[in-house]
Amino acid sequence: MTAKKMTIIRRSCMAVSLLSLIGLVLAVVGYFCQYHDLDRTKSLLLAVTVLWFATAPVWMRE
Repeated sequence: MTAKKMTIIRRSCMAVSLLSLIGLVLAVVGYFCQYHDLDRTKSLLLAVTVLWFATAPVWMRE
């Protein structure tokens, strides 16, 4: 891959992992504000955690 493509991939993964961290916070806030129940919160937390672990190593690797 070219350096330009790697930069695009790295920045995209950085943005997705940042959004997943925001999703973690929003899922917990949604639970405390009673927007959804505990089962939905657990599902959301699992989904964004998997997303974080899938994208973070791409941009954290040097």
